[in-house]
Amino acid sequence: MAFDKLDKRIVRELYLDGRAQFSSISKKARVSKEVVQYRIKRLEERGYLSKVIPLVNFPLLEYSIYRVQIKFFSNVDYVDFFKKIKQTSWIVELSGKFDVVVLFWIKEQNEFFEIYKKIQSHFKDGLNKIVFNVVSSITYFAPNYLLDKKESKNYSLNSINDKIEINESQEKILKKLLENGRESVLQIAKELNFSATNVIYHIKKMIKERVILGFIPIINFEKLGFIHYKIVINLKDPSKISLLKEEISKSKNTIYITRSFGTYDLEFEFVCKNINELFVFMKSLNSKIAIKDYDIIFGNKEILVNEVV
Repeated sequence: MAFDKLDKRIVRELYLDGRAQFSSISKKARVSKEVVQYRIKRLEERGYLSKVIPLVNFPLLEYSIYRVQIKFFSNVDYVDFFKKIKQTSWIVELSGKFDVVVLFWIKEQNEFFEIYKKIQSHFKDGLNKIVFNVVSSITYFAPNYLLDKKESKNYSLNSINDKIEINESQEKILKKLLENGRESVLQIAKELNFSATNVIYHIKKMIKERVILGFIPIINFEKLGFIHYKIVINLKDPSKISLLKEEISKSKNTIYITRSFGTYDLEFEFVCKNINELFVFMKSLNSKIAIKDYDIIFGNKEILVNEVV
């Protein structure tokens, strides 16, 4: 059976609250709890849904987001290398100008430069091009390209002045949630030798203090027949960056918008059935805000997603 309207409704509810109980989702989807449980399991088994992740507000925990983009001279097995670096959070395979982009959550600047030197040393003469920048914000959008109606709830990670510390218990719970955002309180409590009450208290506290912004599903775009593009943009007038972001946000196909200190004014990620949809959107965008230049990066395949504390 293909991905249908009920699957879409369930994915929508998971985006609004990835830890919602089966009974809660069933009421909103108007089916039984057993059907919801079965459908979520089937989405996972068929590869439509890889997992649910917590969106951790790492800047609040005094982390900075460093991003490295690499082009190799030839095919290189880089996944295991980056997975072994504990600060690695996101690995995305690309096509075109770069082969891979890797995000790191860094406490101290020197940490990153040690990682950067390790990358240069490990791959040596295999590096064709390597660039890095510091990400200032990431906005996550609902999977509106799938939904019957546009969901306006977005989540944003921003570099902010406020800082907070989490205790050892919260850190352990957060690691468990990063492995599986829907893992039950009872299972987390059992694995960590905590009481269920203690786990519930700490999760609620982290949500209240906005350490955890929400829980969202990670969807396999390719499996659903969509192509995932990254578009990087420079404006003729950079002062219009907020207007650009607003216009990009209106598209149901936008899934991320990223601001960083570096080469480009803004970048966003866009999923669609064919590249003509993207060209039509870019033409419309340029008619509203003058774009100096832009590049399209193809073949975004997420290898590792948000798995570091």
